Amino acid sequence: NLNQNFLVLAQQLLVLQTVQALLGYLDRKAADPNKWVARNWSRYQAMLHLVANTGLRMSEVRGLPITSVDLDNRLLKVTQRADEKGIIGHPKSATSYRTIKFPQPVGELLRAQIGDRTSGLVFSTRDGRPIGLQNIDNHIWRPMLRDLFGDDPKAWPAGLGRHALRHFYASRLIASGATPKEVQVWLGHDDPAFTLRIYGQLFTESHDRLEAFSDALYARLLVTDL
Repeated sequence: NLNQNFLVLAQQLLVLQTVQALLGYLDRKAADPNKWVARNWSRYQAMLHLVANTGLRMSEVRGLPITSVDLDNRLLKVTQRADEKGIIGHPKSATSYRTIKFPQPVGELLRAQIGDRTSGLVFSTRDGRPIGLQNIDNHIWRPMLRDLFGDDPKAWPAGLGRHALRHFYASRLIASGATPKEVQVWLGHDDPAFTLRIYGQLFTESHDRLEAFSDALYARLLVTDL
């Protein structure tokens, strides 16, 4: 009904505002007057903006090689990943091999992150290894949430785990009218059924909103002067 549609829209707006707050925080940190702070945060600014705008898994972005990024055409290829131990290997499944377009602002962040390097990982430690998940969690993700939402994790917005930005990307695809098959391909899921098991409610809500908007438009057409 109409009240449910408004509730769904309000929830999605809250998610959008939360993600905007996260990315805005990263932007401010990357522009910090302290050059060490700015340099340290700039790579995570690029990393997390990339995840929010492509839906990459953390393993995929941590294992992303420079040679798989085409800055001129704003494309990247998922050809490998870094597991939780930092070991580089094949992507999660055959369908995880994919090519993804990224927006121009993200391309500018990637260009700055890569610099004049021609090999290695886009995001790495000083000795060229994948950045550890604990490093990201303990030194970036949790400090960011504490600064934005307070010291008590129970007061943080729900669903702000490590995969929050990937799920946000999926929700925006669905809200934009993407089909389950398209979302499956872009996220690298094994099959559309798996995608529906995770995001089925969002597809239902999107369909309900479209139906409500369609009905409202039809009702408006009936009273429009010809």
